[in-house]
Amino acid sequence: MEDMKVFIIVKLQLVPFVVCALTKPQKMRYQLLKCSSETCKAATPYDACPWKGKVLTCQSPIRVTIMETGAHETLVREPQKAKMTSRLKDYGREMATQGLKPAWIRNGMARRISDKCRSFHLVALFITSQRVEDIYVTALTELRRIFVSVWGGQLLVKFVMADAGAAQQNAVTRVFGVDSEFVYLMCFYHVMTKVHENLKGIPGRLSEQVMADIYGLHFAASQDVYDEQLKQILTKWSGEEQLVWFQGYLSVRG
Repeated sequence: MEDMKVFIIVKLQLVPFVVCALTKPQKMRYQLLKCSSETCKAATPYDACPWKGKVLTCQSPIRVTIMETGAHETLVREPQKAKMTSRLKDYGREMATQGLKPAWIRNGMARRISDKCRSFHLVALFITSQRVEDIYVTALTELRRIFVSVWGGQLLVKFVMADAGAAQQNAVTRVFGVDSEFVYLMCFYHVMTKVHENLKGIPGRLSEQVMADIYGLHFAASQDVYDEQLKQILTKWSGEEQLVWFQGYLSVRG
């Protein structure tokens, strides 16, 4: 992986082991990689680099499988940049001689952040005693009111990140659905919690297959790939009588 161009890890998750057949259940680390090269970005500033990578790391025994798809826009690599200036290195050595731990030294190097220009977005924190729709509606309505009074314009939402509970989703739709066309994103942890709850009573073999299929959807490289995988998965599940109900449940939840 040291020979690859610069990349970032866009998804990281422990998933059921599917690379090879083992006698006992195993987990593997699933990493989805995306090109972050400045030279590729400069070559096509208005398009994302089509290169993507996938790394599967078995926990026991240690075995790494690396897969790539697509080609970089350019093979030219970025010029190497010094990670630390000589001044920062001198500062680090001085702090180290005084017995400070590395974490303390890094914190001392961190830049301080200010909002003198008043350009940061509003942040609001609400504490509720119950997870019910009406309370969520009250909190979100107050958020809209505060935004209007401070900013002078309506709060238009593009993305919403929440758990898989119906109360939150319904409340967001009631408050922001009138004038905002937003994408509702669910926390994957809560999605999997709901999946586990609804897989109770289903045999272990089918349950493990469902989990592997859903993790595959989670790591889809694009919306087109996701739609194609979902179509194949639903077709496969339709052949299992015990998964017909779960198939309908997943279709309703999107």
